[in-house]
Amino acid sequence: MMKLKDFFKAVVVVFLTLQSTILYSQESKGLGIGLGTDMVSRYLWRGLNIGGDCAHFQPYASLNYKFLEVGAWASYGLSNNNEAETNYYEYDLYAKCTINNFGLGFTNYNIRDYGNSSEITLSYKGGEKFPLHASFNKYVIHDDASYIDLGYIFCNKSLIPLDFNVGMTPSAGSYGDKGGVVNISLTATYETMESDKFSLPIHTTVMVNPQIDKTFFMVGITLSTK
Repeated sequence: MMKLKDFFKAVVVVFLTLQSTILYSQESKGLGIGLGTDMVSRYLWRGLNIGGDCAHFQPYASLNYKFLEVGAWASYGLSNNNEAETNYYEYDLYAKCTINNFGLGFTNYNIRDYGNSSEITLSYKGGEKFPLHASFNKYVIHDDASYIDLGYIFCNKSLIPLDFNVGMTPSAGSYGDKGGVVNISLTATYETMESDKFSLPIHTTVMVNPQIDKTFFMVGITLSTK
């Protein structure tokens, strides 16, 4: 089995090698290819602290053409879960269609020790004048939980963008023991270095889950192509 440090080296090599391929594809074929990775202090998602209290390495890749996008995303825990014998590992595959401000997506989640499940997402993302975003997410395989998210990005050219989100589940399930708000979060993003080819933002999130009366804090850094 590949060691974690060898995996990191391989990701860096692939990331750098594909720079010219990405630019060529974008210019000559009208394709958009995205590569990137996040390194986060913990994995926070929809009111949940996933994979234990440890840092996570989260690479991703996407291919888009006009209004269609397909991609893959993964998360690797850098130490064992709270009580698990193995590190957390997840990889997800998705497809998305976006027309104007509206999107329809399908995601297949694959999680070590838990198996896989699939979800359909309906989403809306506003423009710069009214940066509201919302989504309705419904599991369709191996689960029946739903999650509704509503957010707004407070952005000023002289200030750091702040993304405020409120998430709820209509009924008891994967997100909570009962219906109601399970996620109130605020994310700040600061662009430390930016060029025509790369961006390197730092982001931090404070997340509160009222159902379990817990607050979580996360800081991360992203390296991605443009």
